[in-house]
Amino acid sequence: MILWILTALSLIQPDSLTEANILVQQRPLRLMSESAKIFCNYTSNGKKIEAFRALLRKGVERVEVCSIYKNSTHNITKYGPEISCRVAFKTEKEVTFNLQSLHANQTDIYSCKIEVFEPPPYEVNESLGTLVHVKAPETPESQCQQGPEFMSMAAAIGVLIFYSILTTTAFFYCWLKTKKNKIVRNDYFNMTAWQSNAPKKRPQPPGVPARNYTAYRSWEP
Repeated sequence: MILWILTALSLIQPDSLTEANILVQQRPLRLMSESAKIFCNYTSNGKKIEAFRALLRKGVERVEVCSIYKNSTHNITKYGPEISCRVAFKTEKEVTFNLQSLHANQTDIYSCKIEVFEPPPYEVNESLGTLVHVKAPETPESQCQQGPEFMSMAAAIGVLIFYSILTTTAFFYCWLKTKKNKIVRNDYFNMTAWQSNAPKKRPQPPGVPARNYTAYRSWEP
C-alpha cells in the first residue's frame, strides 16, 4: 500500500488557476503513530499576504481534511468529519496541521494547498504532500499468540539449565571419589616380599643359652 502511495505521490501535479507565484513546501515523508504534525511553509514573491486560505487535503482524490481562512481581522477554521484536525500558525509563513486519533486505514498522502486572495491577483499552489504512515496497534490475539512461544522457549532453557547442573554435579562427584581413592592407596607402604629361599639364620654355637623372649613380654605394659 505504501509503495502505491509513493508512486501516486510522484504523479501528483499541483493545481493552479494562474501562474504559481506562491511557493508551498512540505516535508516529503513522515512516519507517525496515531498522531501527526504537518508543517506547511509558504512564500509569495516577497509580498505581504493579507488574506489567504490554507487547506489540508488527503489522498489522490484531494479530500479536504481541514482548512483555515485568515485575513487582517479574523480567522475562520473548518474541520472535516473523519479526522480530528487542529490548525495553528507557528510563524507568519508557516501553518501547522495537527492530526489526532489516526487509524491504520488513514495512511495516505496529505498535501497542503494555499490560496492567496489579497493582495490581487489570486494565486494558488499545492505541495507534493507528506506521506503519513499510521501503525496499527497490536491486538490482544497477537499478544496471546506470543504466550505459547514464550513458554516453549522458557521450558527449553529450563531443561538445558537442569542438564547443565546435573552434568556438573556428576563430574564433581567423580572427581571427589577419584581423589579419595588416591589418598587411600598412598597410606600403604611398599614392603619387601618374603622369599623362601632367603639365607637362613646361623645356628647358635653350643653352650650359649637360648634367649627367652617371653620374659621380656611380661614387662610390657
